[in-house]
Amino acid sequence: RHGLAALCDGGVEANCFLDWWRRLVDQSVENSNWARCKDVLQEAQSWVKNNAVADGTSLSQEALLSKRILHEAVMPGLLQAISDLPLQLLLDLLLALEPQSGVETQGAEPSVSAERLSDELEKRVKTSLRGDSPALPFMTAISIANGEVPQIRCKPGSRLWTTVVFSIVVRMESVKDIDFFCRCHPSEDLFEAVLEEASGEEEWRWLEL
Repeated sequence: RHGLAALCDGGVEANCFLDWWRRLVDQSVENSNWARCKDVLQEAQSWVKNNAVADGTSLSQEALLSKRILHEAVMPGLLQAISDLPLQLLLDLLLALEPQSGVETQGAEPSVSAERLSDELEKRVKTSLRGDSPALPFMTAISIANGEVPQIRCKPGSRLWTTVVFSIVVRMESVKDIDFFCRCHPSEDLFEAVLEEASGEEEWRWLEL
């Protein structure tokens, strides 16, 4: 944060600062240091949020630079490693894609990046159901199917919807899990889909629901 303030006071060249962030992301990806990648993404998002202009008027130097850090340095570096990113980091990156207020993600239009990430997420969910990769977290699956993550295309009847609903049901390993699902206030479509899926071999889930 001190570096950002110094830069905006004219103490550091903007391109040098952006290059430093690019190197940080590249090194983290190269070393598969996903925890650091997540921290870097969160830090960049925090800068954007802290420097946001509430009334939508012209952006300050700090606000413009924080957006450039996120959309020209951090996100492009992570997008290049899209096939290697852990599932949760993939979701975090997708959530970070939002209207740019005139600052576009370098190397790809936001809509194109979102489509790539959504396609990759759908593929990952399916492979996780086969046990080939870490499972989609229970709460994350519920949020996606419940329409609380609008950046992810998960409409009732779609392929992703079907796989996410199945992933929710198979994670219901106890009455406690089912109670948690119900406390999440699932939509009528989601509840009915889960109820139908639960009416299969493990009938106790259906009875508890």
